Amino acid sequence: MPFASLTLTLTSSTPFLSAMKLSKLMPWRKDDPSGISPSERPKAKTPKWLAGLARSNRRPCDLDYPVPFYANATIDLPIPSPLYRATSLQTTHLRALAYASAYIAGIFHLSPTPMIKRKTITIKAPFSMVMKYGTQIQLYEASTLRFIAEKTSIHVPKVYCAFEHRGMKFILMEFVRGRRLKDIWDRTSPTGRQELLTQLKEHFVELRNIPHPRPGAICSAEIGPLFDRRIDMHRRRFGPFECETDFNSFFRCGVTNTDELEVVARGYGGEKVHEELAKMIAIQNKENRKICFTHGDAHSGNFLVKDGKIVAGIDFEMAGFYPEYWEYTTAMTTGHPEAYHFQWWRQEARNVLNEYPEELQGEVIRQDLIDWTIREELPPAFRHRE
Repeated sequence: MPFASLTLTLTSSTPFLSAMKLSKLMPWRKDDPSGISPSERPKAKTPKWLAGLARSNRRPCDLDYPVPFYANATIDLPIPSPLYRATSLQTTHLRALAYASAYIAGIFHLSPTPMIKRKTITIKAPFSMVMKYGTQIQLYEASTLRFIAEKTSIHVPKVYCAFEHRGMKFILMEFVRGRRLKDIWDRTSPTGRQELLTQLKEHFVELRNIPHPRPGAICSAEIGPLFDRRIDMHRRRFGPFECETDFNSFFRCGVTNTDELEVVARGYGGEKVHEELAKMIAIQNKENRKICFTHGDAHSGNFLVKDGKIVAGIDFEMAGFYPEYWEYTTAMTTGHPEAYHFQWWRQEARNVLNEYPEELQGEVIRQDLIDWTIREELPPAFRHRE
């Protein structure tokens, strides 16, 4: 993209910042000694430059859909991390940089506002950074990156700042030089490929060996809710769950009886739906599985390579503590089946990840019969159950 790379220097001579002072970028700072942002006030008025969001940038998955009963937490939720505060004096300059960059990107893309659903851009000055921003960004990815950096030797982008302001979420992080694994695979020798796969295997082993802060729970790195865009079309977060049983109940829409599940899925699975659901439940109900830290979106586009080495893992927005099979089943079912880089990745991932063929079969059944398309069509008795 011609405007994906932005150059911006925060000096008083910068034309953009001369015309638009920081008080414009952060209006609550002007003549307001309290330093409280409008988003924290009971009757904050939406500024005109945000009004266009409702007209042009919103779509159904941006709207506030209630979380269904079966996705609710079954353990106490943690206190929100101070990492997300938009009022810290220590990050004022970074927030100003983020706002300004979002404005410029919006102008370049002919957007009526700097608001956007999700976007990643590179900022070249004062030093190279990557900024993720938008209404659909998951801020807890910042906590996850810091968690991995603290608990492992795996290189992940360093987080400089993460915050939310009036519905827009921003993560400023380190720019890691490298090319995506999927882009260099065809030009890599067989020996080089084997070395990369060996490094990836060590990478996943180290992730899986991270000590769980709350053993048994299905949760994010900060013991909070999880997110997986493949599970819910409305991008709602789910959990955290006290145990795998609660996690499986979520997948089954809170229904535990095969006959009730058949009511939910009938018409989508044909004559063998009852048999398939019974098989899925039996697989899900297996006991004594380990709960391991999981990338959750492991594919060839999420690993950066430089000089024949894996230099970073990226895109951890769907990471968390999941049953041990989750990394493998998501790697095998993510992406378009006919896309070349997904085809070779699925083949090679068998040499990198522990295989769980039975759990993969159960996941395929679940995705076929009880995916989000059916979750949205639950009978009222299930949909509104308290």
